[in-house]
Amino acid sequence: MRPISDAVLLEVAGISATLLGFFVVGVFFFVQRGAFPQAPHEARRYLRAVTETVLLLYGAALFLSIALVAFTLTWASVLYVMASLALVWSVARTSLVVRHLHRVLDVRVMWQTAMWAATGAVVGLPWILGGLKPSRVDLTAGVLAAVVLAFASSANLVLSAYDISRLEMRAAPRMIRRGTRAGHDARENEAPQANRRAMRPPARWSG
Repeated sequence: MRPISDAVLLEVAGISATLLGFFVVGVFFFVQRGAFPQAPHEARRYLRAVTETVLLLYGAALFLSIALVAFTLTWASVLYVMASLALVWSVARTSLVVRHLHRVLDVRVMWQTAMWAATGAVVGLPWILGGLKPSRVDLTAGVLAAVVLAFASSANLVLSAYDISRLEMRAAPRMIRRGTRAGHDARENEAPQANRRAMRPPARWSG
């Protein structure tokens, strides 16, 4: 394989930083709008878990690209292992949320299976290519796979937000009817009290 220059790694870091910045801005405006307040709690937990995974992937691609330029290959390999462990933990956490979410939302379970396969590729690619001592090229291949996986996870997050928006729209009429029924019951309870107050004799002043 061709050697990887510092310029290529810095370009990868720049692309990762740009995509990370756009993603953070999008998440910020999404949260400012309310982030589906009427959606089930499991759906909001799923969006948060996927968001954390995307942030982790973009952040790992950014810092590992810089580490391959600034640090020795040994330290870059150690940082790659740490980032891989964090990625596995994040994907496992998302899978636990999906187990509870399938009851209220038709989540693409096949996507989570594909996510595990892609995570295995990102984690194991440098060691498959280079053995126990991966080279700079091998680690760069894993970094590029992380960028691709982050982009695919961002697309999955957008599609999941559309699904949750439809779920919230279906739940809104039920909540409106529930609120109308509660208001009607409250008015019915207030009517007898108002009648009793009207029938009560006026108080007499004692001179």
